[in-house]
Amino acid sequence: LPSDPKRMIWDLTGMVLLVYDMIAIPISAFEPEETMFTALMEWVTQIFWTFDVVMSLLTGYVHKGQLVMSPWAILINYLKTWFVLDLVVVGPDWVMTFIQLSAPSDEEGGTSVSRLMRSIRVVRTVRLLRLVKLKRVIDMAKDRITSEVVFILLNILKLIVLLLLVNHFVASLWYLMGGLGNPGQLTWRDVYRMQPQQ
Repeated sequence: LPSDPKRMIWDLTGMVLLVYDMIAIPISAFEPEETMFTALMEWVTQIFWTFDVVMSLLTGYVHKGQLVMSPWAILINYLKTWFVLDLVVVGPDWVMTFIQLSAPSDEEGGTSVSRLMRSIRVVRTVRLLRLVKLKRVIDMAKDRITSEVVFILLNILKLIVLLLLVNHFVASLWYLMGGLGNPGQLTWRDVYRMQPQQ
């Protein structure tokens, strides 16, 4: 059922992982070292969103006030609504994972494969298309709120978080743009000694 508590927990878990992606993906512009935590979170988010496709196929939906639980109707509805988004988001993640796993490791990072993987990180921003799904979760949560005060406070909180995220994205994008340019050309990151350690 779409309103089942288990489905709500699943959607809330997805919301937490979306928040993680909204923070972690822009930070990749700074080329941080990969840690055990970030590697684990990469796998957790990738596996979660892959299973979310399955969960979408197992969850009914409401059509014209009627709950639809027919597996065939759920499949057709999923193909018409979320399938393309899920394919665009989950597909490249798995392709990049297979490329990374099959590529020979290089300590110096000088091979064309490792340079390609660093440049393909931009593709990870496609994950943020999942924000479209976040609206559905927020709408379901709003339906359960009965207090007008709580509703107003949540709207204020939503605006503050949105402002923080926009600033986070702009700062990360500005830093990323500071690294663009011709080799040997001086950029603002060079002037302020903000280049990542090689």
